[in-house]
Amino acid sequence: MSNQLNFDLTDMQYFAAIIRTGGFSKAAEQLYIAQPFLSRKIHALEERLGVTLIERTTRQMHLTPAGKLFYQHAAQVLNECEALERALSPDAAHTAPEIRLGYGSNGQFSFAMRLIAVMRQTNRELSVRAEACDTLERLYTGKLDVALVMPCEAKDQDWLEAVPLETAGLSFFVSASDPLAQQSGEVSISEALTRQFLLPQPRNVSSLVPCTTLYEAIRLQLLLCGVPMQNLAIARGSQAFSLAITAGNAVGVMPDSSEIIANHLLICRPVAEYRSGFEIMLAWPHFSTSPALAQVFRSAAERIAASADL
Repeated sequence: MSNQLNFDLTDMQYFAAIIRTGGFSKAAEQLYIAQPFLSRKIHALEERLGVTLIERTTRQMHLTPAGKLFYQHAAQVLNECEALERALSPDAAHTAPEIRLGYGSNGQFSFAMRLIAVMRQTNRELSVRAEACDTLERLYTGKLDVALVMPCEAKDQDWLEAVPLETAGLSFFVSASDPLAQQSGEVSISEALTRQFLLPQPRNVSSLVPCTTLYEAIRLQLLLCGVPMQNLAIARGSQAFSLAITAGNAVGVMPDSSEIIANHLLICRPVAEYRSGFEIMLAWPHFSTSPALAQVFRSAAERIAASADL
């Protein structure tokens, strides 16, 4: 086996910049180099490795399996180099680490605040910045350190480590005058089978990190329970969701975590058939997360899960 590597840190930096910015043009701009030069560098890298890393079309680019493997290892190496540089800095002892936390919905916001509080209990110097965003793509491209995701999103993401924060299912959202609102406890789908069901708006899925959306996951479960396809509608935003339900035009279906939007006009009732499978999960990329940071995330998730069981 040759001791001569076919790539170096610059190759890794160039390749990672393309993935993290979403294209050659933006990466070249960020790196302050010409796009043709960057294209030639990646082509030369592929030639040296003997594999195709990126499949290019006129409008899109896709990572090949080899490209995904190269990116994940490159991200890990670059993160270690950055960590070493920070550790060697004279100001390292006085600089609090910052964790970038992502969440995807209003229902996840309260969990994000709880998570921040728990992590700071064990490390008061820890700085956490939370943002609402497309969590999976930003996790993969290194723009987030950790994020709140749904099981349907985490499924089949072999680059992701995800742990549940608490068991949760689906809930109906109905107007205060709806007969279902007068019931206490769980409500069965069969009791609303002929009603129109309002589902969360489907979001665009990144070609870089394809996944099953929450809309698709909920729709599948309703269809399996016998709800006719023509009875399913889509809410175009959270305001449209609330207005349609409070007007008595539909029954909304969302994860239990969305109970945060309930009020005296919008009543939340748990769906009897689905008391699990829609929990919020804490997730981070195992290829670029240090063992120490991963342990911080696991410990925080365990503490939140334990408090939910009390």
